[in-house]
Amino acid sequence: MSSSSGDQRLAGMLSENLGRAVRSPVHSLLGFVELLGMGDLGDEHRRLLEYIRASAEELLGASERVLLLLRLIAGTHTPRSDSVNLPGLVTEVAEQAPKRVVAVHIALGTPRHVITDSELIHQLLNELVANAVVHGRSPVFLEVAPRSGQES
Repeated sequence: MSSSSGDQRLAGMLSENLGRAVRSPVHSLLGFVELLGMGDLGDEHRRLLEYIRASAEELLGASERVLLLLRLIAGTHTPRSDSVNLPGLVTEVAEQAPKRVVAVHIALGTPRHVITDSELIHQLLNELVANAVVHGRSPVFLEVAPRSGQES
C-alpha cells in the first residue's frame, strides 16, 4: 500500500469520525445555549452566554474547515458547480472579517457571476482574509479583477 493511499484512508476515517466526535456535541451545545438565552438572564450572564455561543460557533467553523480539508485529502469531496455572485461573496467575506478592517475593490470588467465550488471558494477567501487581518497591516485590501483579456 502506498503512503498516499494510506493518507487518503486515514483522512477518510478521520472525516467520518469528526461529525460524531466534534460537530454533533457542538451543535448540541449551541442548542442548549439558545434555550438558556430564552430565559430571564441578567446582563452579565447574557454576556457570558454570548461568549460561549461565539466560542462554540468558532469551534464548529474550525471543524468544518478540517472536515473539508480531510475530504479533499481523502478524495471524497465532490466539487460543486454553483453560480456564485462574486461581488456579493467578496463583500460578505469582508464584512465577516475580524475587526472589519477589510476594504473591497471590484475592478471594472469583473464577472458578476462565476461558476465554481461555492463552499471551497468561500472557505479559501475566508482563510486568506483572516490570515491577512491577523498577519498584515490594517486595512486589508481585497481586490477582485478579471484575468487579463477576460471580461464579462
